[in-house]
Amino acid sequence: MKIIRFDSGKEFDFIELYDKLGILHKRSSVGTLQQNSFAERKHQHILNKTHSLIFQYGLPKSYWSYAAAHAIYLINRLPSVVWKKKILLMNFCIKFPQLS
Repeated sequence: MKIIRFDSGKEFDFIELYDKLGILHKRSSVGTLQQNSFAERKHQHILNKTHSLIFQYGLPKSYWSYAAAHAIYLINRLPSVVWKKKILLMNFCIKFPQLS
C-alpha cells in the first residue's frame, strides 16, 4: 500500500505507523461526501467479497484477515467496467507481463 485516504474518523488514524512504513496518508475534506462515498463503497465492496469467501468456504472467523487479503487480491485482478473491462493492474503497470 502506498497511499491511504481517510476521513476524520479514528479507525485508520495510525499516523506514526504510516510514516514508519512509508505510506502517504491523506485526509478527505470535511463535509465532502463525494470523496468519502468512493472510499465507503470500495470498503463495502471489500467487506462483501470477504464475507462471501468466508461463507463459501466455511472458514472460521480466525481466517478473516487472510480472506480480506485474498478478496483484495482478486478484486485487483478481475476485469472491471470502471476500468473499461481491463484488469486494475493493467492501468498501473508500464509493461504488463505475458501470461501465455
